[in-house]
Amino acid sequence: MQAPSGYQFHGEETKAFSALISEKTSGDNHPFVAAYRFLKYYVDTKNLAVEAKYTIPAPSQFYFELIRDQEHVTKLTEIYPDFEELRYDIKAAYLQVIKDLVDDHFLSAWTQDQKKITEAVREDLSELLLRPNNDVYKNVPEGPLNKTHVCRGNYHSTWASSGGYGPVAKALFTDEAAKTYFLEFANKVSGSFEPLAAYRVLKK
Repeated sequence: MQAPSGYQFHGEETKAFSALISEKTSGDNHPFVAAYRFLKYYVDTKNLAVEAKYTIPAPSQFYFELIRDQEHVTKLTEIYPDFEELRYDIKAAYLQVIKDLVDDHFLSAWTQDQKKITEAVREDLSELLLRPNNDVYKNVPEGPLNKTHVCRGNYHSTWASSGGYGPVAKALFTDEAAKTYFLEFANKVSGSFEPLAAYRVLKK
């Protein structure tokens, strides 16, 4: 569908494409699985000396897309008037996809945390977006690792948001059930290394 606007990046706006929810969400026969199956087959048959890895948006990013503007919120509440039901279905959908990947022995699939870290982030927002992530992360079966990447966006080599990790250090480094972090540091949009000191203190 055509959205009212795209996402605003630094000096540039993305194309105004989006999608509205039309029915209850499900992970059955998800294209993520077919896409990774193709990738794994290609790597294996070409005898490439690499490990096939596939990145998917985090549950928080999926939820964020459903509430990106008033039109999305209106449609979402028609399908899911109860937030807890939506939260349960997001969890079930992601765990179904992960199960399908595991059953096919595609154990190197990654999850990508697209939660935006901005200078003006609210603690309640970070906690809200944390819930769907942990609903999935805490229930992943043995095998795959929860690897999370905090993304500030990348569109035509520009960025969508900026700011250090300090305002969300507790939510990100302590409360999120991730095993591995892929983070940007020491540049003009991601701040300094200081928040890592908070990570060590909070983890004790």
